[in-house]
Amino acid sequence: MHAVKHDPGRSLRPAVIFTALALGFAFLDWALIALAHKGLLPFAMGPFDLSLDGNSIPGLALECLLRVFGPLVAAFITVAYVYGRAGLRDGWRSLLRWRNPGWLYLLVFAWPLAASALIVAVGYPLGLLRFDPAQVHPLKFVIFFFIMIFLDGPLGEEPGWRGLLLPELLKHMTPLKAGLAVGVVWYLWHIPLYLADGKAVNFVGYFFNVVSLSVVFTWFYLRSGRSVFMSILLHTTTNYALFLVIKSFTLPQGIATLQIVYDVILALIAVAAAVSMHRDTPPSASAA
Repeated sequence: MHAVKHDPGRSLRPAVIFTALALGFAFLDWALIALAHKGLLPFAMGPFDLSLDGNSIPGLALECLLRVFGPLVAAFITVAYVYGRAGLRDGWRSLLRWRNPGWLYLLVFAWPLAASALIVAVGYPLGLLRFDPAQVHPLKFVIFFFIMIFLDGPLGEEPGWRGLLLPELLKHMTPLKAGLAVGVVWYLWHIPLYLADGKAVNFVGYFFNVVSLSVVFTWFYLRSGRSVFMSILLHTTTNYALFLVIKSFTLPQGIATLQIVYDVILALIAVAAAVSMHRDTPPSASAA
């Protein structure tokens, strides 16, 4: 793993610009949905739904721009403004950097699926989960994996979080600190989107969930030679593994207990990733 180079003289401007744009897009999405619900927009706009339920084509287009691909758009604007064409070329190379050891690809798929398997192992005997074979559609599940890459966050978010924000912060701080900082921004970005959707979220528990994920993603990003491609794949498998549980089982007693199980598993993995990154960080960098 490459040593972290700390350069206090280098500007945090790209990170600040990107963060302002990404969060701004998310809050604008929330505001537009609120205005649409009050009839103050000339078109319907609601939570992202390809069926156009409570939405319209203009509303869906705005949802794609501000929410689904908001971080990607923010990253593109920031890189083009700060670094120009050379920066865009470097970002494109990272996006296509797929050559990595087989064990890393295996781990990208294995740990999210193992976490979901542990959720089932705990929840099923306790009656918190009930297998529903009528909900299992193997072909649809496979197709949905590829749909998730484009419409469930990975492609729209990772070029921002791990493609721009993380590498910019790594110029100023250790991997662990950078991963934690990205996690905070990632969490803040989700809040207005969940509020716009009217979702009931335990914001304290969700904070630790997202920050833990960010630490784990940082470890994978560094191990993959700073590949955004691998971050996109990891984001997809993480979402997909939970999707398989939700779609294959009913939850007669709610999801709260199982969420705690998942959060504990995730926290343990994040601690392991943090220890590994700390060991790989030179003492001089750790003290910076």
